[in-house]
Formats: sequence, structure tokens, C-alpha cells
Amino acid sequence: YQEAEEVSRRASEIAPELAGPYVNLGSVFLHRGEADLAIEAYGTALHLDPGSSEAHYNLGRAYLHRDQAEDAAAAFARALEVDPGYYQASANLSAAYLELRRFDDAEAAARRALELKPDYQVGCLNLARALSETGGLDEAEALCRSSLERIPENGIAHNLLGNILEKRGELEEALAAYAAAHESESGFVEPLINLGNLHFRLRQYPESLRHYLAAVELEPGQPEVFNNLAVIHYYREEYQKAWEYVLKAEELGHEVHANFKENVRAKLKRAVRAQENET
Repeated sequence: YQEAEEVSRRASEIAPELAGPYVNLGSVFLHRGEADLAIEAYGTALHLDPGSSEAHYNLGRAYLHRDQAEDAAAAFARALEVDPGYYQASANLSAAYLELRRFDDAEAAARRALELKPDYQVGCLNLARALSETGGLDEAEALCRSSLERIPENGIAHNLLGNILEKRGELEEALAAYAAAHESESGFVEPLINLGNLHFRLRQYPESLRHYLAAVELEPGQPEVFNNLAVIHYYREEYQKAWEYVLKAEELGHEVHANFKENVRAKLKRAVRAQENET
């Protein structure tokens, strides 16, 4: 990306009145995960050309990267005002609405994307996500299976199918879908968390523990996972480990239930005293 950044900067120096080089520069920053710099570059592009649908769209993507879903939705909506046929903007508007839990709006935006581009997989899966939240599980499942017929190794589709099957109460099938999601994309942490959660729900603690540990190895900043790890070790009467995970969950911002925390503390003290008496 260094070479692409240098080319974009040179282009902006040669023609500082053009928005295009700043859009390209913003895209370089966004690919590198530097959302703040990307937003600044897209802002410059829009100052030069307020009617650039590409700059509005990419600004929305940068806001999504920063978890600013309201700002992202506004940017995608503006891109669609400029270019009503911009199906990617409509699909990403749906994604922003999903983050905001505006599920009816997310459904409408995803359907618009699919009207513009019927085989667009981002729109297809965003529609499935919206429907899975509003009770349209049959259509949501059909959309996931259709997506998997096109791209069998689509980990996002497998994972979403697992969510839908779990809501139906088809728990073994949900476990299989989550496992397929993990097999398809081993670096995708959400299926591991879902596997951990569902095994935990089924009181299959060894399997739950295994998947949770794999999840925090991939992405250590998972406070709820650490909380659940604490619960598993508490049930296994491993109070020192439970206490360590309680502290880790709190360190990451999770509010551990006060009664549970006190129970772990009390059990750990008793265990320490018992060990001292034995020695």
C-alpha cells in the first residue's frame, strides 16, 4: 500500500482540485485500517466534489470501521441520493441499519440492493440477518442456503445459518453449521464464540471451554467469553482459574454479576484455607 499511497499523494499534488486522488488515498488508508486518516481524505474529496457518490460510499465504510453506524448510514444514504443505482451503497446501508438494530430499515435497504443486483451476496446475507431478527426465519434460511449453493465455503453464510437454526431450536444442526463456518474461515472468531455459547447452553462444558479458548486466542478482547470461562471453571470447582477469568472479564469492561463474583471469591478462600490446613 505504500506505493499506492505515494501515487495518490503525487496525483493530489499535480491536480489538487480533483477529488479522485483523495478518494484513492482514503481507500489506501482504509485498507490499512487507518479509518481516521481515511475519513479525513474522503472529507477532502467531498469538499472538492460534494456530488461524488464514491466518496460518500467510502466515507460510510470508514465510519462502519469505526463503529459509527449513524454516520455510516447517513453517508450511504447520501451516496444513494447521488446515484440511486449504487447497489453496494444500499447493501452497506442495510449493514449500518443492522448495527443500529433498525431491522425493518435494514430489510428494506437489502431488498433494494437485491433489486439492483439480484445475485449480490452482501445484500442477500444482510437481508437474511434482518429477517432472522424480525421472525422471517423461513426466508432467511432459504437465503443462506442459496448463498451456500453459490459459495459453499462462505463462512459468514454458514454462521448465519447456525444462528437461524439455533433460533428454531435445531441445536445439533446449528452446531454443525457453526463448525462448518469455522472450517471455512479459521480466522473468523464469531463461529467459535457461537460454538462455545451453544455447548455452554447444552452444559457440554469441555467442548464449550475448548471453543472459548480458541476464540480468545484469535481475539483476546472478548469480555463475555472470559466471563463464561469463569463460570465453566467455577462449575468444575477450579476456583483459582475462575477468579482469574472474573478479573480478566472486568479488566475488559464486562460487569460480572456481583453474586457470582462473591461466590467465586468465597469458594477460592475456602479452597486456599483447606489447602493450608492439609499442609
